[in-house]
Amino acid sequence: MADIPFLPEIKIPVFIFWGSLDRVLDVSSIGVFEERLPQTYSVMLEDIGHAPMIEALEDSASHYLDFLETYLIDESVKVEV
Repeated sequence: MADIPFLPEIKIPVFIFWGSLDRVLDVSSIGVFEERLPQTYSVMLEDIGHAPMIEALEDSASHYLDFLETYLIDESVKVEV
């Protein structure tokens, strides 16, 4: 993956979500993003391809809610499943 110089400037939490069988973007890209982004929340789903949010809808939703609960600015707001 080419160096993307602006990544370290992104100061908000970033949800990195990957399928282990992704054939569009190599899973090694997760490490590249984690190294360059200051705040990452990374999830890799096993035996899932390029579209985890379609291939594993419930798991995807659960991980996304975990991300939101981890990084909500206003802790008085609760996310319910």
